[in-house]
Amino acid sequence: YKTDDNGQVNIQFDKAGSYSISAERYQNDPLDTSDNNNIIRPVPITIDVQDKQDTQVTSVINLINNLPEIAAASEPNDLLIKDARAAYEALTEEQKLNVKNINLLVEKENILASLKANLESSLLSLQSAITDAEANKATVTVSIDGKDIDSTKSWVTQADLDKYIAAITAAQELIAKEASTQEELEAKVLALNQATETFNNAKKVGLKQALSKVVFNVAPKSSLSFVLYDET
Repeated sequence: YKTDDNGQVNIQFDKAGSYSISAERYQNDPLDTSDNNNIIRPVPITIDVQDKQDTQVTSVINLINNLPEIAAASEPNDLLIKDARAAYEALTEEQKLNVKNINLLVEKENILASLKANLESSLLSLQSAITDAEANKATVTVSIDGKDIDSTKSWVTQADLDKYIAAITAAQELIAKEASTQEELEAKVLALNQATETFNNAKKVGLKQALSKVVFNVAPKSSLSFVLYDET
């Protein structure tokens, strides 16, 4: 091989292997055996050449080895694992046999699948808690002192209701947030359940008394006047 004017050379190899390369420089005709030969590299360099298929296998092995520890069901982790799986599946069946760390990819896929399932479960738990809280909120009426609420119904103050609504809204905002973590969802379920417990403890029975049925026996042609009132 002969270098170009910039001293660069493109060497091609027919097959994989380890090659030793030495270099000499001639001022003029390289076939001239006179003193024109003025630079010789006595110590050759060694180049290891891999087969193209081996390079593809090595690339997949490196992709798998470089996968991070999977601690959360995050989109970046999902993409990295999908890329590694796609690269592996693009190999021939013969090449796949040389990917000795495929079990590591399968292990991380299983971990991610488990984390995704746990995340979905936590999401469903929070959605269920929100639904229950909304229904619970509708079972009461706001009152200052409960005297305007029938004794068959429950009431809370406006402050009690506002606190409960704030907890429900915070949970709904987390549901709407993209890429919520399992820890965030679990914490919000706990917070909403505690808010529900506090709200239930704040409920009071109405103080308004219903009129009792009154029966009068009045003699014929007699007159009677009376006043009905609630005893409060």
